[in-house]
Amino acid sequence: MKKLILFLAIFFLTGCYDYVELDEMKLVSSIIVDYKDGEYHINLELLNASKDADEGSVFIESEGKSLEEAINNARNNVDADPYYGHMSALFISEDFADEGIKPIFDFLVRNVEVRKDFYIFISDDVDSLTEYESNAGESLGINVKKTYMRSMHKTGTYKTCNLREVFRNYLRDEVYVIGGVTVEDNKINLEHNYVFEDNKKNLEIEEDVSLFLNLMEGNTNSFLIDGGSSYEIHEYTLSLDAAKDKFIVKLKGSGRVKSAKSGEYSYSDIEKSSKDVSEKLKKRIEDIIEYSRRTGIDILCFNNLYYKHYPKLVERDTWKELDYEVEVDVTIGDKGMIMSTLKGE
Repeated sequence: MKKLILFLAIFFLTGCYDYVELDEMKLVSSIIVDYKDGEYHINLELLNASKDADEGSVFIESEGKSLEEAINNARNNVDADPYYGHMSALFISEDFADEGIKPIFDFLVRNVEVRKDFYIFISDDVDSLTEYESNAGESLGINVKKTYMRSMHKTGTYKTCNLREVFRNYLRDEVYVIGGVTVEDNKINLEHNYVFEDNKKNLEIEEDVSLFLNLMEGNTNSFLIDGGSSYEIHEYTLSLDAAKDKFIVKLKGSGRVKSAKSGEYSYSDIEKSSKDVSEKLKKRIEDIIEYSRRTGIDILCFNNLYYKHYPKLVERDTWKELDYEVEVDVTIGDKGMIMSTLKGE
């Protein structure tokens, strides 16, 4: 009986064979990847855990014929094992994105050490990213992620994806959007949004398209629409549906005046404001659909939507051929607070 108890204790109380104490690791905040001259060039951004550190992170550079080799070479330059469980961001050079980034995702998806919810960005100057100086307890990866989250909830006009979203869309044969980032004078700038098709950067999209995609996914709490006066739509529902002969887009919401153009806004004309805002939003959505058809890229993933409803009828270009209907009903229900007055031209 004692032997049985001892055996069970050994079996259940023994830790993982490759367990490593946290203080024996270096926490990776981000990875910067470029590909040139036939080699992968990477920078691991490691969080500086020292309480006396002046900077929050340091960059470790390495190269290799494959991404795995480059990362292993970086590991050899660190005095402790890199730990990827706290990774916030992946930065990819724009040149690499033009050629195709599938090799990166193949490696990262299969690597059990890497978390799958970090955000992905591209940059036309990855070398400048390594010059970013962070305060203690911060890093480039952490601060870019925070900047993105604030931007997404505040305006919704910038969009990117995490690894899990990219992989999901790729398996569905759908496009996805990755945002651009630059660092200038130690300031993080989120700018430009790019559609990726077949894991290659295809084209840059307008802010309205990014906003619509964020609204579809419920990523933003409110958004602004201008037209003489500025209105904040703070409650909304957006739905996409498919009938046999058309796609249906419905947007319902309510909002308030954010700022008024001097002399051009009548407080008594709430009904007219609601109608104007609804018409402007409808026109924007129709323009986005037409823009998608002109570029030949199913940005709104209409084909996958149609497949869910009519799997036997869908073909590769069904989304281009069917008609569409856009319904918008936005009510400006109160005046709200006038935060500022916009001057006319």
